[in-house]
Amino acid sequence: MGIRELIKRTVVLLVLTSILVTPILSARPAAAADTSIDLSPCKFDVGLADAKRQVDAKCGVFQVPEDRSHPEGRKLDIHFVVLPASNPEAKGLPVFHFEGGPGGAAIRDFGLVWYGPYRQLRENHDIVIIDQRGTGESASLQCTEVTGPALDELAKPLDDAESAKLAVQRMQACLARLSATNDPAFYTSTVLADDTDAIRAALGYDQIDVFGNSYGTWLGQIYLRRYGQHVHAMVLDSVVGPWNNYVLAASSNAETALNKVFDLCVADAMCNAAYPDLPGQLQKALDRLDKKPATTSAMGILTGKFYTVAMTRSRLLESLRQMLYQSVNFSLIPQAISQAAQGNYTLTASTLVAFNEQAADLSVGLYYSVQCSETAAFLSLDAGQHQKHGQFFATDSDAEDLLAVCKTWRSAELDKADVAPVRSDRPVLILSGALDPITPVDFANETHERLSRSTLAVFPYQGHGPMAGNKCAQNLVARFFAAPDRPLDTSCTAKDVKPIFLGAFKADLAPFSDPGGKFRANVPKGWQVDTQTSDGPMTFLSSPDGTQLLGIGIFRGKNVKQAQQAAIDLIGQAYGPVELQFTESILFITVAQGSLDRPDEANTGIMMIRPLGADTMIVWQSAPNNVFQAALLPIAPLVFGSVVVQ
Repeated sequence: MGIRELIKRTVVLLVLTSILVTPILSARPAAAADTSIDLSPCKFDVGLADAKRQVDAKCGVFQVPEDRSHPEGRKLDIHFVVLPASNPEAKGLPVFHFEGGPGGAAIRDFGLVWYGPYRQLRENHDIVIIDQRGTGESASLQCTEVTGPALDELAKPLDDAESAKLAVQRMQACLARLSATNDPAFYTSTVLADDTDAIRAALGYDQIDVFGNSYGTWLGQIYLRRYGQHVHAMVLDSVVGPWNNYVLAASSNAETALNKVFDLCVADAMCNAAYPDLPGQLQKALDRLDKKPATTSAMGILTGKFYTVAMTRSRLLESLRQMLYQSVNFSLIPQAISQAAQGNYTLTASTLVAFNEQAADLSVGLYYSVQCSETAAFLSLDAGQHQKHGQFFATDSDAEDLLAVCKTWRSAELDKADVAPVRSDRPVLILSGALDPITPVDFANETHERLSRSTLAVFPYQGHGPMAGNKCAQNLVARFFAAPDRPLDTSCTAKDVKPIFLGAFKADLAPFSDPGGKFRANVPKGWQVDTQTSDGPMTFLSSPDGTQLLGIGIFRGKNVKQAQQAAIDLIGQAYGPVELQFTESILFITVAQGSLDRPDEANTGIMMIRPLGADTMIVWQSAPNNVFQAALLPIAPLVFGSVVVQ
C-alpha cells in the first residue's frame, strides 16, 4: 500500500471516528467523603483502539426503584463516574453531563467523544457522567435482536417496507425477552430526571451546572422543569424537545442541510468546477439504484473487518444524512455524491458500516421507551401533521416507522402536560449549528423565546453538536459556566471556518530547505516558518492565514514510539495539547491521528512516521475540523514523500 492509499484509508477512518460522530450558589460542593454514596477510585477509558488510555476517576452505583410508586419493588443500579477537576484549587460547581440518544451510553461516549472538548471545563469543574437507567451499565434495555444482525444485514438489499417489517418483528421479540427483567413503561425522561436528581442529592450537591447535547437537551429541559431550583446554569447544545415534533421535520431538515452544503460548493470555485450540479448527480445515483441495488464493501474501524454493503436508494440517502451530522464530514459530501453517480460507493458505504458498527452503543429499547411515550403518542398523521416534501428525502417515513414500532412496544402513558414546552428563568446558553440536519436553528430560536434568561449562539458552518469540535463553542461554554449572570460575547461564532471540499481543494508545493539544515522537502507555497516554535528536531510552518499547520521533524536516535511522543510534546509546547485518537501501521509507515486544542481553534492533526535506520522522520499536518479532510491529501503525503534528510 502506497503513501497516498494509506492516507485515503485514513480519510475513511476519519469518517468513521467522526460519526462515533447531544442554579445560584458559587461555593464548591461537599467533598465525596461527606456524601451518602460510596465513591471508589477507578480508571476511566479515554480514546479508541490503540490510542485508548485510562485516567483516574471515582465510580459509584446508586440504587433506585424501577417503579417509584412501589419503592419496595424491583431495584435498578445506576452507574456513574465523577471526573475530578484537573485543578486541585478549582472552585466551580460540578457539571452534570446529559448524553444524547435517547439511549446513549454516557460513560462510554464521554471517553470517546467528550473528554477532549471538556478540557477547559475539567480544569475548574468536577464532571458527573451518569449511565441513565436503560443505558450502558444501568439496566440496559438493549435490543440485541435489532443490533446483532445490523452489520451482516447490510449485505441484503432490503427495501423500506422490508426494513420496517423486520424492525417491528425484532422489537416484539426484544420486548418479550426484556419483560422478564424490566418494564419499559418506567423508562421516560421524567423518571431519568428523577434518578439524576436523586444522585445529585446523594452526592451532597445543592447547585449544579448541566450540559446537555441532542437528547440531553430534551432531558435537560425536563430536569429544569422539575428541579430548576438546583440548576445554577445550563448549556443546551443542539436543542430539541418533544414539543418540537422533530420526527415529523426530520426529512425536511435533512433536505435543508443538504441544500446548504450544495450552496457552499457552488460558492466555492474549486468545488463547483470539480463537482458541478450536485443535485443532478445525486438524482443520477438514486435513479441508478432504483433500477438495481449495487454491491460494494467497506472496512469497519472498530473491528478492522470488511463488510459487504448492498447499496440502495434509502441507504445512500441515509449515509448522506449521517455525514451531515458532523461538520468535519461536510467536505466529503460532494465527492461522495460524485462517486456514487459513477457507481463508486466507497465513502457512503464506509459511513453505513461505521453507523451499524456502533449500533450496540445505543440502547434501542430505551430509545423507543422515550420516543413512544413522549413523541409517538402525540402524533397523528391523519390529523395533518405533515411536512413539505423535498426532492430527495421522503416526508413522513421517519414518523411512520416510529408509529409502527410503538404500536407493539410497551411504554408509559403520559399527559400532554408531561411533554409541554418548558419555561424557566434560569441562565441558559443555547448552541446551534446552522447546518444541523436534525435539530435546526428553528428549534434553537423557539427555545430561546421560552427561556427568559437564555443566550443563543449560532455557528454558520457547524452541524450537530458544535461543542464537540468547535473551539469557539468550548470557550463560550467555559465562560458561561464561570459567570452565567454576565452578558456573554458570542462574536467568535462569526469566525467559524467555512468548509473546503475533498478532491476539489488543491495546494501548490515548492522546494524548501530547512533553515537548520536538517532536511529538504516540498511544502505549500506561501507557508512561512514559525521561527518562535521551530527550535529543536522539528520545524513548523503555517499557512498565510495561520489556520493550518505543518511540522517536519528528524528525530536522531529515537524509535517510532519515542519520536511520536517527542513530537507530541513539541507540538503541545508550540500550539496546545494533543489527544491521540487512533494509530494505523502499514508496512514501514505509521499514521497517528489526534486533536489539537489551540486557544482559538480546535484542530485535527495527523502524523506520518517512518523509521530511518536509527533515526525517525515525522511529517505532521493540522487544520480546523471543517477543512482538515479536504486539505490532507494534497499536502501530507506529498510532503512526506519529498523529505530528503541532510
